[in-house]
Amino acid sequence: MGIEAFIKAPAKLNLHLRVLNRREDGYHEINSIMIPVSLYDFIYVRTLSEETIEILTESDNIPKGKDNLLWIAADRFFKSSGIKGGVSIKIVKNIPVAAGLGGGSSDAARLLVLLNSIFKNALTFTTLHNIAKEIGADVPFFLRCKSSIARGIGDILEEIPHIPSFWYVLVCPPVRVSTKWAYENVKLELTGYENSNNISFQDIEDFSVSEILRNDLEEVVSERYPVVKEIENLLSKTEPEGVLMSGSGPSVFGIYKDIDDAKEAKDIMISHQVGDVFLVKEI
Repeated sequence: MGIEAFIKAPAKLNLHLRVLNRREDGYHEINSIMIPVSLYDFIYVRTLSEETIEILTESDNIPKGKDNLLWIAADRFFKSSGIKGGVSIKIVKNIPVAAGLGGGSSDAARLLVLLNSIFKNALTFTTLHNIAKEIGADVPFFLRCKSSIARGIGDILEEIPHIPSFWYVLVCPPVRVSTKWAYENVKLELTGYENSNNISFQDIEDFSVSEILRNDLEEVVSERYPVVKEIENLLSKTEPEGVLMSGSGPSVFGIYKDIDDAKEAKDIMISHQVGDVFLVKEI
């Protein structure tokens, strides 16, 4: 019998996302505020004696082979640690796919954390971070799952010690947006990337939603997927503190101070039938 273990993988929201210059490696430099929220995928692991990686899922939206980020994360963990053996991974998917919520990145990062725990911290955090960065730009954030200012390609993280507590009504329409496509088509000349007035702790200490909220990918995504603007308009009528698309979209969230207001907004958005609706909180 192998070792059996379990971990939750949360979604993230971008309260702020500036797209800066495009790098020679194809990635873009960003300046962002990322927060983990209470919408989770569930990852179940059983170690194997044979050197194989098995992905189990009931979701038709998830590849089960070597192009799955979970498979890649497990493979790199075993190669980096030199541990001989394998793993069977069952993923229960609750975070919508290609929705700007970082679900795949979170799954990969949390699997790295879980495997490292199972194998008694075989890898240092620095090594885990390097593996995560190689897998994808958002993956390092999910190693610790702490609200952070993200710089670089998203891999340079500064934890935010105190951020105001809100409820978020998250609406995910039934369309998928390629992160690669969104970044390739963003109009850099309109993002003001040459002006490096990046978000800082000082801005957050005097937190004002209207001043913080920004997403440079929103324009290009909403042009191609008008449902993004439709959802934003519907959420705006529920009188939130603010409304924004998360990441590369198409998910949109409204921000509420009071849980009763958030619950009412959730019910209203469900009635409009524009997508899956979730009520979440920063974790």
